[in-house]
Amino acid sequence: MSMPYPFVVDPAQNDELNLSVRISTTTGMWLELNDHVAYTVADGSFEEQGVTFRRQEAPNPFLEGTFIVTALRNNVTDALNIYVSGTTQYEHAQRLATLKALFGQHQFQVERVVDDARTLWNCYASDYGSSASRPLLHARKSLLKVQLLHDPVEYLDEEI
Repeated sequence: MSMPYPFVVDPAQNDELNLSVRISTTTGMWLELNDHVAYTVADGSFEEQGVTFRRQEAPNPFLEGTFIVTALRNNVTDALNIYVSGTTQYEHAQRLATLKALFGQHQFQVERVVDDARTLWNCYASDYGSSASRPLLHARKSLLKVQLLHDPVEYLDEEI
């Protein structure tokens, strides 16, 4: 039986996607953002990506429109949503502050591994916002929504 596209995943089935997202720290180490203990990558992460071009155009007095002389990609913004957890409110606040500091670095790297595909981005200080509704606050959790700003060049290789 063929499955129509786009197909719907049965929510009762376990999500078997092997996902790792890591961010570089100031000490040269990496922090795992999907360990399901302190941090969990939430829905909506890396769902959409748009690219805009920086163009230089030249008008022609005899033809309609313009001629594109050069076109270079601008930096790209990806959505990255992370649940931050802690066993105490203090631990939760510390972990949230750590993430805010890491995403506020002038320059850093983010690595995403999905199954055997590894993607690496050179990133820059990224905008973020956090929310902690009452149920999340009582569970010692919050949601950090990051607009990950990175170079348009992606480094893709295969994990063996």
